[in-house]
Amino acid sequence: MKYQALILISIIAISSFFIKVDAGKKQDSAEFVKIEITENSSKNQSLKSASVFSSESFANVSNPISESADIKCSIDSVQAALMKYLNQRGNIFEFNDKNRWPIASVSKLMSAVIAIEEIKKGENIKISASAVTAEGLSGGLKENDVFSVNDLIKAMLVVSSNDAAESLAESIGRQRFIDLMNEKAGELQMSETNFNSPSGFSILNQSTANDFMKLVNYIYSNHPEIFQITSQKQMQITELNSGKSKNLLNINEFAGNADFLGGKTGYLDESGRNLVALFRRNNQPLLVIIFGAQNAFDEARNLLNCIDNNFQIVDSDNQITETN
Repeated sequence: MKYQALILISIIAISSFFIKVDAGKKQDSAEFVKIEITENSSKNQSLKSASVFSSESFANVSNPISESADIKCSIDSVQAALMKYLNQRGNIFEFNDKNRWPIASVSKLMSAVIAIEEIKKGENIKISASAVTAEGLSGGLKENDVFSVNDLIKAMLVVSSNDAAESLAESIGRQRFIDLMNEKAGELQMSETNFNSPSGFSILNQSTANDFMKLVNYIYSNHPEIFQITSQKQMQITELNSGKSKNLLNINEFAGNADFLGGKTGYLDESGRNLVALFRRNNQPLLVIIFGAQNAFDEARNLLNCIDNNFQIVDSDNQITETN
């Protein structure tokens, strides 16, 4: 009887322990966006879907969606993704948003910030031989051409000219320019970000979707002209020696759309297709970040469709709620 009583007491104690642990897990899970991943092995692709919102996702939502809400946004063959309203707390969608990834020419958003903040306004820059020989897209720049800083920023952002990025960096010293990029990342608490090239033509230029959201917030608040440039279907720049102008057609598929507020693409063989883009949704700026996609534009459209089909502004305080 003594042993039986001891066994019974042990069973009760163990059961109580697991009940407490399970309850603790359920309580913790309410604080985070619930991610569910399913894999479709056909064609070596994977489908990732996440329940959007948790009880903590938005600061000003009067009727937040519960964890059990059956609303999902899907992405296909993506390494990382994030979607969020800039003026709301919490992400609508996140997948591997804290995983480092080669960001390629998306780096040029930071290069634009450094060019605006560190290069003298009104300065003209002569294109060097070393800048012209930079690998990747050139933007049609030639050695000894002279452009204004503003026009080189346009070329860097609209057609992703590596020559323009290198020319801007050389104007204050290439290594100093890169150091300033990393210093700015530190100021913005982008702790998982590293820049090794002004153009992004290096797999050592790495960041996370969560880090890049911080840069987008900074640009949106302090240098909106960067997004204004990147939102345009085309821009014009002028070579100052000859006085000849040329039109630059934006390589971003969303450029020129009324609801597109700006952004940047990026591609390396090692990185896949990257996209950082701002859209107007429900009269608010909506950020979409896609890293490592086969088609970043299609993945962004998938996430936008999820927003359009499920959420809307319901009052004058810009509160967002479920429509389905």
